[in-house]
Amino acid sequence: MKYDSMIIFSSRTGNTEKLAEKIFFSLPKHKKDIVRAAQWDAKVEANIYFVGFWVDKGDCPPDIAGILQALHGKKVALFGTCGEGDNPGYYEMLEGTVKKHLSEDNDYLGCFLCQGKMPMAVRARYENMLENAQDKAIVQKMLHNFDEGLLHPDERDLKNLERFVQECMEKITGK
Repeated sequence: MKYDSMIIFSSRTGNTEKLAEKIFFSLPKHKKDIVRAAQWDAKVEANIYFVGFWVDKGDCPPDIAGILQALHGKKVALFGTCGEGDNPGYYEMLEGTVKKHLSEDNDYLGCFLCQGKMPMAVRARYENMLENAQDKAIVQKMLHNFDEGLLHPDERDLKNLERFVQECMEKITGK
């Protein structure tokens, strides 16, 4: 079976899964599928692949890197979530890093990134850092960013994602 669209994602805290589901419901009602990276079958073909990831030390996790490396001659769009707030420079760096896993023979359609909530253990680590920090303002900023992330992905993020999906589809159809 060949799908029109395939959404493949890895989600550690549910943020990227939320984006994947939004993509699925934003796509036209045609042959489409949504799968976690661990269940992806490379033999199942699609016209367009939306590949989603959470950020792991400034890159996508290894399962997503492997999937991107396995795709050849495909139309591919990336999407993901990270702990960092609205920071276009950081998002550009992430896109460049993750895109390097994708073979150049693919038709790259772009990348959507937004902030996502992080595990509470991260906040606890920041709080511990605050006690011994030489520059408490930096750690306070990290705590503020963490707290802001608890609200993401939010409705604005999802609307921006929906717009991104429409733009990807327009690139393919020319409409």
